[in-house]
Order: sequence, then structure tokens, then C-alpha cells
Amino acid sequence: QAPWTSAMPKHHYSEHVQIAPGTAAPAAVSEASAPSSLAPLAAATGLVAVVGCKGRHRRSRRLSRMTLQQSTKSEGPSVMVMEREVEADTWGEQFNWKKAWYPMAVIEDLDPKRPTKLELLGEDLVAWKSGDGAWRVFEDRCPHRNVPLSEGRVESDGTLLCSYHGWHFNGEGKITAIPQAKTKDLPRLLENPRACAAARPAQVREGVLWVWGECSKDAALESALVEPNLPKELSDPELEGRAKTSVWSHRDIPYGWEVAMENVTDPAHVAVSHHNIVANRYEDPCPIEIDWVRKPSNKDGFKIRIKSLRNRPLKKEEVGMVSTMDFRPPSQMHIKSEFPSGASITLLINFVPTKPGWTRLVGSTMLVSGQNGEKAPGFA
Repeated sequence: QAPWTSAMPKHHYSEHVQIAPGTAAPAAVSEASAPSSLAPLAAATGLVAVVGCKGRHRRSRRLSRMTLQQSTKSEGPSVMVMEREVEADTWGEQFNWKKAWYPMAVIEDLDPKRPTKLELLGEDLVAWKSGDGAWRVFEDRCPHRNVPLSEGRVESDGTLLCSYHGWHFNGEGKITAIPQAKTKDLPRLLENPRACAAARPAQVREGVLWVWGECSKDAALESALVEPNLPKELSDPELEGRAKTSVWSHRDIPYGWEVAMENVTDPAHVAVSHHNIVANRYEDPCPIEIDWVRKPSNKDGFKIRIKSLRNRPLKKEEVGMVSTMDFRPPSQMHIKSEFPSGASITLLINFVPTKPGWTRLVGSTMLVSGQNGEKAPGFA
């Protein structure tokens, strides 16, 4: 079942701590300690990463309740799994995947002269620029015969034309022309709500087209009460002129939402997989401590602080650096490195669930200069 077909479930979860062979288990897990890097995501979304499985495979399962597990098979690694249950009522209000903003496309990559097909939560959408200069998003079907409007045309009068029978729609989805209608019938037909396209709330923020998850009768009001998941630094008046984003990009990748988010929530892989980009795979892998900054909840996700226990002397740029990972549903992961000068660099990562087995990665980098204009290391 695709993860967006229902609201996030309230459930128990297990914290998984892997103990290397021949080492003693910790006496206790402190209240401030966080689980492995994947457990917060599992907790917030209803997924769990099972570590240390036979054959070294890791499986993600949707479970309504996690139970204490301990590996006893001789062929597998020695793994002790500790469980700390969180009662269902501590998770708060359930998250509704349909009532959220999703970053769908970089405006510079869209052609204003033709409609563009999009996919979100298993549904086909169409983005186009109307005559008033606003970007619009409809469900990708003409109300007449369900033909994809993404195969239509943006006309010179600023309407979207269906390529099958030539019906025209304005930016609000209202039908404006039916070539086959008799003159005496046209006014009545143009007022028929069944002849309108299904328009979604949409807005452009930071050069990115954001789309609401549904087009219900209350969608306009509900979407107006929710802000897209953008860093607070971009709207902080005290950081005006100091906070900016680099070029945004988007690409479709053949990984489901669960796999994509699990990967980006795992800080331990960075030193190995991103060799010679941000780390050295022979010098930088080390133990990692993870503490809660914001504990998991259905609506607010979670935030963790990451501390690398280096096996080598700290580099100049690592002294005093604080690293955090901030997950907010439905698709945001902001990975921030902050320095004593007040400068910071944040990876703005959004994995948007488009269809089962696929996500759209929409991302950028946010740079904040220090109080005296200092730049983040590597960005002088």
C-alpha cells in the first residue's frame, strides 16, 4: 500500500541499537538519547528499519505495533534491539497527506507556452501559465471525456484548450468556450459546475511551484492556513541579506518515498558514499551520537542533533560545528551545519511521492552568512 493512501497511523515503535560482536550492551538508554538515525523517520511515518537481517538486507515494513526483537541466529551479526514504546495518544493529531503543500517543479524549467504534466500522490496533474501570469495546476483530465489536459494547448487568450473537443478553461478551471454548443445553450452550459476543470491551489515560492494535495471544496481555505515547508531563515527579518538559496533543481528518481527518506535520514553513509565530495571514506567514518531536538509527532516530524566522534583530530572547519537534521512531513529534510560565526549551510531536500516506487527530488542549498559577513567553510 502506498504510504500516502491514508493518514499517518498512530502506533508504537521500537528504537533499534546495534551492538557490535564482543562489546557490552549499554547499561541504559538515556531519556535525551535518540535511536539509530532511521528510527525517528520510522516513528514519524509508520515505518521501521530492521537492522542486522540475514544476508545483511534491510527491510522496511509498515506495522501497527513494534515488538521487542533480539537476533539469536548464529549466521547473523550479534544484534540487540531495545524497545521504548511510545503510547499512541502521545503522537497527537494525525497527519493528512492530502492537506499539505508539495514542491513540484522549478519555475525556470517550465515552459510557459505549453502545459506540463506532473504526478503527485498517484494522481496526474497539469501545470500551466494562465493569461494573468499566474501558474495554475489542474487535475490532468478534461471534465468532458477525461482526456489529459497536459496534451492540450495554452492559447493566446490565456486559456487552456483541450486537444480533443476544443473546450477552453480559464485559470480558475471555469469553462469559457464549448465550440459544439448552440448559441442559445452556451450560457447555461458555461455555468454548469460539472463542465469545470478540477483546479488545485498552487503558489510560487523561492522560484518553485508548490501544489496542494487535493482540490476539495475547502481546499482554497485550508491551503491558505498552511505554509509550505521552507526554512524560517528565509523570512527572518534579522537575516535579511544574509540568507539566500542557490539554484533549485528537480529530478524524478526510481525510489519510493520510504526508501528515499530513509537514505537521507542516515548520516553514517555520508563519509563513505560521498567520498572526495564532502568526506574521505578512509578517514572520516566514525561513531555517531544522535540526540533529540524535537521528538517525533505525526504533524511536526522530528529534529535530531548529530555529533561525530572523530577518530582523528578535528579539522579547522569542524571545531564548534553543530549539525542537525530536520524532518517535517510530508517531504522535507533540512540538513544543517552551523558554525560559531553564525554562518551556516543547509541542504534543502524534498522527496515528493509522485507514484508508487517513484519520488521527485526537489532541492537547493541555503547559505547564511555570519554576523560579520563570514561565509560557511568552502563557500568563501
